[in-house]
Amino acid sequence: MQNLDVIHKEDIYPHSSFFAETLNIISSTKEKTYERVFQKNNATGKKPLLWINNPQYYFTQTELKEDDRINSKNINVFVTGCNAECANIFAHKKFKTYKAAKEAVLKTEINHFSKKSVKELIRYGSKRGFVQEVKFSHENKIKLELFKSRCTHGKEPQLKYFFNDQFLPDTRLFVFTEKSGKWAGAILTAKISNAQIRTDLLLRRKDAPKGVMEFLIYSIFNQLKSEGARSWSLGDVPYIIYNSKVFSNEFFINFAGRRLRYAYNYLGLYNFKNKFNPDWYDSYICTNSSFPLLSLFNIARMSNLTKLILFKFRNIPLKLASFL
Repeated sequence: MQNLDVIHKEDIYPHSSFFAETLNIISSTKEKTYERVFQKNNATGKKPLLWINNPQYYFTQTELKEDDRINSKNINVFVTGCNAECANIFAHKKFKTYKAAKEAVLKTEINHFSKKSVKELIRYGSKRGFVQEVKFSHENKIKLELFKSRCTHGKEPQLKYFFNDQFLPDTRLFVFTEKSGKWAGAILTAKISNAQIRTDLLLRRKDAPKGVMEFLIYSIFNQLKSEGARSWSLGDVPYIIYNSKVFSNEFFINFAGRRLRYAYNYLGLYNFKNKFNPDWYDSYICTNSSFPLLSLFNIARMSNLTKLILFKFRNIPLKLASFL
């Protein structure tokens, strides 16, 4: 097994229980607040794999250009969720770059809720309950964890390390509360800068009434706008790059990902986010590895994606039987 280091956006939260399973917090080079070693196994003669996620959130351009680990020729560096500006920096370092996703961004100077169908869903949702911001506390953190299990994919293996999935002191939690007092939907956000907000979690209870998430997004958007935010990222949608050169690595990454729709419904996620008419920005994978697909497989394994694929695959016969 290769040595595996992971740098990703959750690492800047030192009080998170997100790394409860971490065996060691070690670094063979200089330590930084955004660096943690997730797993370290000695493997003679093999390069360690360094996984960096969403570098634009936590690296300055100077750090990306000068960090000794990123520049090391003895480490396979694999970057996911990389925006165009950061991808350009890696390209100048002779990294290979591949479009692998698109990020949906809502601009607060634009009316993203003008579609008749969206207006109707917002109106329907507004009659079923109300949206409120929940203050951080240990009790509310536990309540969010319990709510996850009642959501659409709550009983499935959960993806890890691609996004923050914990209610932390410097995140904000907005919930749709039904008149009965029960949560029907929740959105966890975090501030990138004074004018930019990102989405960490989008959660909908299995039996939630229609319009819940639309009304949540509409309400949060207006709240963020009133606070001076200029943009709100709804996050990436993978595998929707269709104009890649045939049989290139970029083509294979997107084509193979689309074959896994039964396990990860990227198209449903795209259709949901696209109804708000967002600006779509390319998101890249960047790597210095000679075998990027092998690195991608290792990351799929570490992030629980392979577990999710197997879980869904085993349940295909049960779904087919329900239609007979």
